[in-house]
Amino acid sequence: MNSKNYSQTYSQCYSEETEEKVQSLSNMEIRWLNLLKRVSGDDLEMLRIQLEKQKQSLKDIEKGIEQQIIEEI
Repeated sequence: MNSKNYSQTYSQCYSEETEEKVQSLSNMEIRWLNLLKRVSGDDLEMLRIQLEKQKQSLKDIEKGIEQQIIEEI
């Protein structure tokens, strides 16, 4: 991103309200927000879908473990 595009984007997104919110964020949160700004919407959607699949897999594993414990009792 060249400096002209950056300054246009910055001026479009910046407001005093945003500044107040950013001041209350931790450094790690700011790093994550900056990283997410660089990721395209399609990539974010793909990541969301992958995380949902992983979440479901973990739930399935948890159910399997619970079932195994019940069978052992």
